[in-house]
Amino acid sequence: MLNSIPQHDQDLFKQTVLQHITTKLPTEEWESFRYHWCMVNQRMDPDAEPNPDLTPNQLVNEALTSMRNEVAHLLKSFGKQIEVVGEAAGQPVYFARLAGYYFWSPRPHEELMLDINLCFPSYPCGW
Repeated sequence: MLNSIPQHDQDLFKQTVLQHITTKLPTEEWESFRYHWCMVNQRMDPDAEPNPDLTPNQLVNEALTSMRNEVAHLLKSFGKQIEVVGEAAGQPVYFARLAGYYFWSPRPHEELMLDINLCFPSYPCGW
């Protein structure tokens, strides 16, 4: 599925999310998301060692997924909880802070979207 969105556009989305994490997201929030991600991975693979030095780049690459385009539904569900944190390929990149959830689509009313859920395996409220 990811191949349906050009790699260049995927990279723009990841860069926008990384820039937000490293320059705008408070350190305490990043640490909380990183800790959560490490603990979830430990539960999913008990033999794996948690990586307390997980970088934003590593987490973004691990958490990136593609799914059916739900941008309109997410905007309606999250309402005022949504922040626009940047732009990729001419479209806004959205962030639902309480859910630790970034999402974006190069074509907001068709096909696919990309998302990065820092709170995986939890899903955003309203799903």
